[in-house]
Amino acid sequence: MTEPAGIMMGITVEDLQERINYVYQLAKEQEGVDLKAEADKLKASIKENGAICQYLLPEDIGKLVQIVKGFHASARVEAMQTPAQKRANKKKEEAEAKKLLSKPISAEELENELSDL
Repeated sequence: MTEPAGIMMGITVEDLQERINYVYQLAKEQEGVDLKAEADKLKASIKENGAICQYLLPEDIGKLVQIVKGFHASARVEAMQTPAQKRANKKKEEAEAKKLLSKPISAEELENELSDL
């Protein structure tokens, strides 16, 4: 008994396209966010259902390529930093955090921040 063309091993082409779109949007909108977990889920789906990839649209393949390019670009930037640059960036971030923490906050500002939660 064979499965319909759009369904392979319990996952449909639409499901795979939704996962691709989700990871693509995360990569686009939230730069600097670790997408490893989501990308690993997508990778597992593709590995389990390799035959379903033949039904993907060229746009979906393009989004996959953009996701991979984004991973490589961020890895390349990290690899190009020297240890001294990494330490300098870390010290800079720590100084900014201390500056924010040392700034007094008024009761009104606190109330506004808490109301947003």
